[in-house]
Amino acid sequence: MSSSPSPATAPFGVDSREEGGCTVLVARGELDIAAAPLLRDRIAEAVAGGAKELVCDMAEVNFVDSSGLSVLVSAHKRAEAASGRFVIANPQRQLLRLLEVSGTREYLEVESDIEDLDEPDGRSPVMAPAPAPAPPVA
Repeated sequence: MSSSPSPATAPFGVDSREEGGCTVLVARGELDIAAAPLLRDRIAEAVAGGAKELVCDMAEVNFVDSSGLSVLVSAHKRAEAASGRFVIANPQRQLLRLLEVSGTREYLEVESDIEDLDEPDGRSPVMAPAPAPAPPVA
């Protein structure tokens, strides 16, 4: 008996679109050691293509391991080095917990809802200056 994969076992994928002057990467599936290179490549392509404002919509990502976390931290650093900005949007509870436990929650920009990126004046907050990074822990 053949059936289609359930959402929990569906392969990892990333789609992209332009929205409000920023590039939105929509990830889905499990962001683990096998999937991390795909997201890393898509982020690199977006930055190489000139994207200064990059949003990674994680609403459909149901699991992130340390490899996936590494990609998100690297994306932040890559965007920052290119005078850009990287935002994680719509994270699931597991990813929020991983960010808290790893201490990266204060370092990375996280929005609970991609809709929060729209300001009343029509500008996207991703166009505003990025917050200053947290001082290093001694």
